[in-house]
Amino acid sequence: MEKDTQNSIHSISGSYQLLAGQEPFKLCIKRSTPYISIDNLDIEDSHIHDVYEIYINISGDVSFLYNSNVYKMEKGDIIFSAPGDIHHCIFHSTGIHDHYCIWFSLPRNSCVAEYVKEKKLCGFVHLSASGQKKIFELAQRLDDMEIMHDFEKNICFFSIIEQLSLKETVPVLKNETVPKQIVDILEYIEKNFAEIRCVEEVAAEFYMSVTSLNRNFRKYISLSPYKFLMAKRLSHAEKMLRQGGSVTGVCYACGFRDCSRFIEHFKKRYGMTPMKYKSTLS
Repeated sequence: MEKDTQNSIHSISGSYQLLAGQEPFKLCIKRSTPYISIDNLDIEDSHIHDVYEIYINISGDVSFLYNSNVYKMEKGDIIFSAPGDIHHCIFHSTGIHDHYCIWFSLPRNSCVAEYVKEKKLCGFVHLSASGQKKIFELAQRLDDMEIMHDFEKNICFFSIIEQLSLKETVPVLKNETVPKQIVDILEYIEKNFAEIRCVEEVAAEFYMSVTSLNRNFRKYISLSPYKFLMAKRLSHAEKMLRQGGSVTGVCYACGFRDCSRFIEHFKKRYGMTPMKYKSTLS
């Protein structure tokens, strides 16, 4: 969730061979303990980038927006996001937010990417007490990867993925910090982002003024409805480009009415034009 992961995967440090004969595996891990003051909290963009991210909560009164779902995070809870997934931390009170973030890229058609998809690891991950302890130990060990041999890094990384595959199936309880109306609006935008022309249409759909819609989004999601709508469009655009879609086709399929505006927004988010991004995938 750090700002410096917003752009290209090439900014990720710790590049090394994941498996013999494959492309380099790029990995970065960071433990952060910022002091968050909700009285002086800036409204940020939701995070979308072209790498995988594993967020591990250690402490902090936070929830997490993942795509259109909001999860209350307890110690040891994890959000695993794939390239293009929307994710955004929501702070509820002033205090220390202690967490790990692990960012990594994978070669196309990687067996690891296939495993992540097969095991449905992306999204909210809750582990047993013993699993949480193991994840903390592995993350702490990986944090010292500068002094580790590449073979040890591989073992540590695969051990983290293995632990995530042991996630418990728990009922997702209603997040009391977010009103049902806001949840309904998130789901509405999720389903209709390509047809929605402006935030005013969303407000009208829920019989709200634009001012009230903006105020409630900022209060409960720490994000403006416009930024969430734009994030949904760009998230879908990135995935369509990965699947081989043309720039023009992707532009209109994702709700943009003007290709120049689409290119402008995409470049601001990913650090390159959609055409350039497509060329990096070949």
